[in-house]
Amino acid sequence: MAKIEKNSTEKVMSQRLHQLQNLLEAQPSDCFLRYAIGLELVKSEKFDEAISCFNQLIQSNPEYTATYYQLAQVYLLRNLKEEAEHVLIAGMKLTRDTDHHTFSELQNSLTNLHLGLLDDE
Repeated sequence: MAKIEKNSTEKVMSQRLHQLQNLLEAQPSDCFLRYAIGLELVKSEKFDEAISCFNQLIQSNPEYTATYYQLAQVYLLRNLKEEAEHVLIAGMKLTRDTDHHTFSELQNSLTNLHLGLLDDE
């Protein structure tokens, strides 16, 4: 029974990812669609593809600040702590004076990384 549920969940995620990719083809500059694709890739445990997707978004739209947190989290899932730290710091520099909420999330994540609180996640 669990295998059927997993296959069903994977199918839904795959369909959702396909729908988002089709929408992105029609609207290639839509930041939210690229961000949503990255999140779907993470859910599907396609971490390398998610990293690539989030990096593309940061390069094309560095002001889409939620991406920094999500990219850092994927790096941490891959145990790439140094890369996560660089992304968190870059996001903090960008949001320091403009987006206090995102700055705080990035700062908390960086602090947790430095304290070793993210090692078991």
